[in-house]
Amino acid sequence: TGSQLWVPIDANLLKRPQSRANRRTALRQGRSRRWGARKPAARDDNRGMRWLIRGLGLATAAGAGIWAVDVTMNDEWDEYTRLSRASGAPWVRKPKVVVLGTGWAAASLVKKLDLSLYDVTVVSPRNYFLFTPMLAGSTVGTVEHRSIVEPIRSLLMRCSAADAEYIQAECTAIDPTTNSITCEHTSSGVVGSPSTLTVEYDHLVVACGCQPATYGTPGVAENAFFMKELGDSKRIRDHVADCLETAALPGQTPEQVARLLHFVVVGGGPSGVEFAAELHDFLKDDVAHFYPTLPLESIRISLFDVMPHVLGMFDAKLVEYTEGQLRREGITLRTSTKVVGVEPHSMKVVNPGGSPEEVPFGTLVWVAGIETRPLVQALVNSLGQESRRGLLVDGHLKVQGTDNIWAVGDCAISPTRNPPTAQVASQEGRYLGRLLNSVGQEAHDAAVDKTISPAEFSAAVAKEDTFAYAHAGSFAYIGDNHALAQIPAGDDGDYKLEGQAVYFAWRTVYFSKLLSTRNRMMVGIDWLKSRLFGRDTSRT
Repeated sequence: TGSQLWVPIDANLLKRPQSRANRRTALRQGRSRRWGARKPAARDDNRGMRWLIRGLGLATAAGAGIWAVDVTMNDEWDEYTRLSRASGAPWVRKPKVVVLGTGWAAASLVKKLDLSLYDVTVVSPRNYFLFTPMLAGSTVGTVEHRSIVEPIRSLLMRCSAADAEYIQAECTAIDPTTNSITCEHTSSGVVGSPSTLTVEYDHLVVACGCQPATYGTPGVAENAFFMKELGDSKRIRDHVADCLETAALPGQTPEQVARLLHFVVVGGGPSGVEFAAELHDFLKDDVAHFYPTLPLESIRISLFDVMPHVLGMFDAKLVEYTEGQLRREGITLRTSTKVVGVEPHSMKVVNPGGSPEEVPFGTLVWVAGIETRPLVQALVNSLGQESRRGLLVDGHLKVQGTDNIWAVGDCAISPTRNPPTAQVASQEGRYLGRLLNSVGQEAHDAAVDKTISPAEFSAAVAKEDTFAYAHAGSFAYIGDNHALAQIPAGDDGDYKLEGQAVYFAWRTVYFSKLLSTRNRMMVGIDWLKSRLFGRDTSRT
């Protein structure tokens, strides 16, 4: 009928009963004969190549996106888009900028300075930049020491200029009247001639940071370990290994074992908490495995602080979470407790009630604060400033009472009293580098046939915007793959986050802040090694 479709079927199929599958096959064969069989699709020999090209394109786009995000987060676009500013006639003599230090502020400044405008000399006894947020991890082998340092000469070479040099020396005196500094050559036993030198400058940037503060407590410098430099980290790591090996000696008395396995941290700030957390992870994950004869119940970590709570710069909710997490990890918190003396194997404290106590220890790490270096304090005194915390600077980070001395980082006291953190120092270094670039172009245009005076330079600086610190947030690692984060949220206050997810964010952020691809590769490998094989317990 008109509403039905007749399909011809092979007559041979009607000769015997067939299964349902055979009938379906027959129907398909009949349709094929009725309308013609479909031709098989031609084989595409380039299909694999097309997928490979697509994959490479996606990988390239993803890599470019990650690079763009990384450059944006680290405020480095001008390092890729900056062209030489010294156009036109050359300088009669380029101004010489001398930078004291190789820390956060100094490294950020050197990366930003346009060396077509200035001759740059970096003076420091330390010939590398140290990534301090991972210093606590290096004390127990979570990362290796050389993975978190970047040679200062590499930073100077990245500037693509022959007019940048590094001098391994320690500045011992600054003379603002003669625009010169006196330096003593430093080395590990290698002596040359001369060992004392004088370096002249047109602009001096003091970025030598601070030193650990002992607050006049007897015995701290002789019997405690600081955690400020890479050498401190190496000494702590070796001493912890010595304590473990000595405690594992056959025949060791229980009293000595208990003392050797008591690790004391003085200071409840981020550095003290993160060191205690890293040490806890090392003792729990690796020492328990590699030292089966040690009595695990004798291993103790005690955190002392004179304040009522640890991490006083964080929100009270995060502080409460931190203290609970540290106690769950078995770390003893001794807050509101003052250390009044340190001896080779014990320290004297005053408890909250005023009662004295002697606390035996195997290792004591002192991270209770910082103080001004003697060099900086001498300059403060010579300028007539009344400050015990550092050099007073104006809104452009120029030292008050001078025309050509600048201070950035922990040794500078700004009008807004910014905290002495790596984040502040980094922003100050970047700001000062851009400021000198901007003013340097104007000075170049006005002084191609003469030398511009410091007063004229200062007048040009006064026209520029002042430094404004932009707080991006704070992180702290608290052990067992847990971390804290307090991130500004505008008028709504701060985001307060904690837990394991924050731990991965903490690692991601600090990984992105590492200065070079070399550092990132080495740190990534260190994290993988410590996860797969455990931390290295050898003493080197």
